[in-house]
Amino acid sequence: MKDTMKSKNFWLALSSYVVLGVVAYYSYQLFLKCAKEQIVNDVILHIRGAVANRGYSLAHALIRICFKTPWPEELVALFLTLATLGACIAIAWMLRFLLRTSEVSISWGAALLFGISVMFLTQIYIPGVMPHFYVHDSIVTQPWHNTTFVLMRVFGYLTLAFYYWMYPKYQDRIPFRYYAFFTIALTLTNYSKPNFLLGFAPVMLLFLVIDFIRVRGKNLVPCVKFGVCVLLSLPIVIYQTTQVYDDGSSIVFSLFEVVVLIRTPQYLWVLVSNLLFPVIVTAVLIHCYRKQKRSITKELWILIQAWVMFLLGYAQKLMMFETGPRAGDGNYSWGVLYFAGALFVVCMLELIRAWKLGILKSKVWFSICLLSYGCFVASGIAYFVKYYCGGFYIL
Repeated sequence: MKDTMKSKNFWLALSSYVVLGVVAYYSYQLFLKCAKEQIVNDVILHIRGAVANRGYSLAHALIRICFKTPWPEELVALFLTLATLGACIAIAWMLRFLLRTSEVSISWGAALLFGISVMFLTQIYIPGVMPHFYVHDSIVTQPWHNTTFVLMRVFGYLTLAFYYWMYPKYQDRIPFRYYAFFTIALTLTNYSKPNFLLGFAPVMLLFLVIDFIRVRGKNLVPCVKFGVCVLLSLPIVIYQTTQVYDDGSSIVFSLFEVVVLIRTPQYLWVLVSNLLFPVIVTAVLIHCYRKQKRSITKELWILIQAWVMFLLGYAQKLMMFETGPRAGDGNYSWGVLYFAGALFVVCMLELIRAWKLGILKSKVWFSICLLSYGCFVASGIAYFVKYYCGGFYIL
């Protein structure tokens, strides 16, 4: 039996590395097209900004280094490819790392295949209802055309992995190295793209305050220690803000986009095509936990926090805008795209945990959840192919 399992895991791992190699090849070719301006993208805009010594991100710094070599476009494509592969590996590691806290295991090959699939998450395309694969009201699609987002995604998943591991333990003694890992990962995430902090930090603060009230302030020192990690990551964000808003741009809040969406007849389809998988998984898990009289708030807290981060990111997309030269850039739309992907990852994490622990026993519902997830990946592969073949990223 053990030999059979080892053989199965070996072939699964081998298959995952083959798929990773294929993704690496086509990702590199796509990013090279972007860098050489053969297809419409944001990469070329970031290149121009970096070469002109403008830009706020770690991506801009790396681009400047690339353009000091004889192979600038090739190296830009290479580092974006490595960032994409890094995100696949980070997600796989996060899945296994967090499942181990419940003494649940999943093979590296299966985890890596899932990590790869997350790169292709795209809202389910509904012909005749939705005009494009990736539109401005998309809240799931994982973009390929933006360097800062591609880089943020790697460190963002590492940050979430350390945070989700530390949160239930922060009131006890946690080795210093985990605080260091968390701070470094968060700082690199912020340096890549500060949208992550806007969705993550308020939610972390919210749940720390809830804990503080619940124990009547007895956890003040652990709360401060955990919060200091975020404070240490802020200097880079302050620097970025001074760089970005030195052109007369400002931030405004408006409900106009909310009103427009509510009045849009296709809005229900927009929600279905973007949130079918997490909604089904959440509903199934709540039913299973209630049926076994388990505490939803104590056992599904990761899922709850993932939903709150996603909803906060979505609210920022709908209600936060910029004026001046940055008006119309949609810079507050990036957070929801990341946290939507993170929500999908957490849903799969909790789905696997419930299945392995026997909390979810229905093969039918488990299969329905996986099938709904597959629809997003299939749409994402179709979107990637169309974009790779020269289409505009709004397809």
